[in-house]
Amino acid sequence: TSHPKIALRQHADPRGDTVSEDVAEDIAKDIRSVVATLSQKGYRRLVAVSVDDGDARLTTCLQSVGFRRRPRMEVYERALRHASPSVTDLPPQILVSDFHGLAAQEVYPVVDAIFAERPIVGHRSEFQEIMENSGFLPDCSRVARDGDRMIGVQLVHRRAPTVVEFTYGGVTPEWRRRHVALSLLSHSLDACRAAGYRTVTGHVAIENAAGRGFLDRAGFSRVGSLSNCSLDLRGDARSPARA
Repeated sequence: TSHPKIALRQHADPRGDTVSEDVAEDIAKDIRSVVATLSQKGYRRLVAVSVDDGDARLTTCLQSVGFRRRPRMEVYERALRHASPSVTDLPPQILVSDFHGLAAQEVYPVVDAIFAERPIVGHRSEFQEIMENSGFLPDCSRVARDGDRMIGVQLVHRRAPTVVEFTYGGVTPEWRRRHVALSLLSHSLDACRAAGYRTVTGHVAIENAAGRGFLDRAGFSRVGSLSNCSLDLRGDARSPARA
């Protein structure tokens, strides 16, 4: 569909910083109504962003509706006025190009390889949602190839008139620590700068020390953290929402 994902913004409780039991019940009712409407409209995923880890009632409320907790993320940012990292040791047979003309199904083999060491249920469908999102920028996104075989990707999305987000990136295991990831990132940064964007952001799971170190070395700065819950609006996942 044309509506793969929608974000649920924070529910403000005027009576305090935490969510009381009666407010949590009201939120659950509201979310069930929203879920039913979005499912009918063809949305596939609902994301509750910046859920407070310390608010057990709100977390329980979301989980009662069918949401699943996702890893807590570190948020990084980089100004595009700074020069992109230079890459001098990339193997000569590696070619980096944009995403024009590529369908999600063509990229599945490299996505499968990236996740081979840490399988995540539904990673193909989530990747397809990312590519079908209206903010996806194929001109700024990059794919790396060794001959005809894809070995790495970097996806970029528009988040504001001057802000882009690196939403998904990875390299197959045999090509890690061989400058492919840095080359993908550098090419994407150059493309974003040429397109007139000023800032790029990215999220990395807190437990992903290698990913956080990579962004540190690439000139990104940590600006905060967030957590979220996700609800699949298709199939059996909609059942809790109708309870």
